[in-house]
Amino acid sequence: MKWKIAICDDEEIYRNQVLQLCQERLEKEEIEADYSVYSGGIELLQSKEVYHLIFLDVEMGDIDGFEAAKQINEEKLTSKIIYITNHGEWMEHAFEVKAFRYLTKEQMEKIPNVMMDAIHELSENEGILVKEQKTKIVRYIRFGDVYALESMGEFVIIHLKDGYVVTRGTMKSMKNQMDSRMTECNRGFLVNLQKIKMIENNKVILKNGTEYKISTRKTKDIENSYIEYAVSHAKYR
Repeated sequence: MKWKIAICDDEEIYRNQVLQLCQERLEKEEIEADYSVYSGGIELLQSKEVYHLIFLDVEMGDIDGFEAAKQINEEKLTSKIIYITNHGEWMEHAFEVKAFRYLTKEQMEKIPNVMMDAIHELSENEGILVKEQKTKIVRYIRFGDVYALESMGEFVIIHLKDGYVVTRGTMKSMKNQMDSRMTECNRGFLVNLQKIKMIENNKVILKNGTEYKISTRKTKDIENSYIEYAVSHAKYR
């Protein structure tokens, strides 16, 4: 998916610095993002855009970052706010508006890791609305709760820790929504890389004990994908 990131600071030098740090890290991680830059809180609020992340200064010329955050939260314009300010003594106010993190401008080097922490947390809570084929009930399933996907004609079986959900759809569309954490182990089966316990004897064993056979042509691919995912994920722990 493509992340939407806003940077709001009334000083151009800091706007540019935050933007550069974000771009360099996400390009390195091969993560796509759209960036918007604002010179004040009112300009940010007037945009009415919905962002995954907002880097927000506290002391600005029009309205301060705490007031901007209150309005952002009321209008549900973002998921995570990261404060970057010269005033470490105002940190307690950040908790009042449920900020994700509070950094001083002397800690700018921490921005890339804090950003990745926020992205990983958001990824864990992302999900999809699906209609169960049998009950016709619409339910929200977090991507982090999905263990595997199984294609069954015009339906997809979503395997969870202790059960499954059958919904109408295609494997391709489901995979596209769930990003690169899903990988194919054999024809018609995708497994969630974050749910793999081990890979051995041409089988992938998930954390709930479920086992899936890996086709010969997919063995190397899934091993490499698992190693890449494990290494990447470990960086932020």
